[in-house]
Amino acid sequence: MAKKYVNINSATTELLASTMRQTNGDIKSINIANTNISTASIISLYLDDLNSANDYYFFKNVNLPAGASLFLDKDLSFDVSKYTLKLDASGTTNLTVIIT
Repeated sequence: MAKKYVNINSATTELLASTMRQTNGDIKSINIANTNISTASIISLYLDDLNSANDYYFFKNVNLPAGASLFLDKDLSFDVSKYTLKLDASGTTNLTVIIT
């Protein structure tokens, strides 16, 4: 069962943070779908270090074509008390994220 469902409609979105009800950083998978029918999105998924200006990227500036999805299922867990999981998007922000 999914931990969280998110429809993205802004350039930067916090997906998991200690300030949210979903405070567990134990992630099995993330699916990111571009639900726009004609426009690609450039996406970056990263951990924002709360104690410094450092960001740690799972991937950066990946072109996700219209109607495509990206599935990640390796080495995604993190310490939610130290980091916030964020997604940046440009092009289209018609994205759906499912975290399990």
